[in-house]
Amino acid sequence: MNRPIYDVNWGRLHQLLMPTFMRNGHIGAMGAAMVEPVNALHNKFTEYRNFLRYWLAINGQVCFLQKMLNDRFDTALRRIYIADAVYYAPVYIFEDAENKALRLNLDGEGSAVFLYTNQETGQTPVDFTVYVPNGLAYNASEMVALLDAYKVAGKNYNITNY
Repeated sequence: MNRPIYDVNWGRLHQLLMPTFMRNGHIGAMGAAMVEPVNALHNKFTEYRNFLRYWLAINGQVCFLQKMLNDRFDTALRRIYIADAVYYAPVYIFEDAENKALRLNLDGEGSAVFLYTNQETGQTPVDFTVYVPNGLAYNASEMVALLDAYKVAGKNYNITNY
């Protein structure tokens, strides 16, 4: 919401403050030239103000993080989403010589054993996962920097393509 106090038309204001007989010609052009640096500074101020309003509007909530990521990387389809991390029981692998309960099977030997990463088994916990579509071209380091800037301190995350 822009307040009217920040909406200043500097070109119109300088014309209204000049006497009527000086508004045209060289003096009017000189007045417009003198106001142009103020107008440029006002435009920079307005851009910075809008940037800060956007920055402060986003916090560590999931809906705001999704909005921020989709605004930056997927404006048209908005397919990036965030979900809670999924934890699996850790699977320990043993060799035949150790005579333990579980061992890796070869392709034709029977049931499959799924292996999970440390984050998925809770050994290095992840609090949430960011799902990015496969066809989306994005800069991973920029996404990490944005997530680090906006997420709640102490929360860990993982970026996964789906």
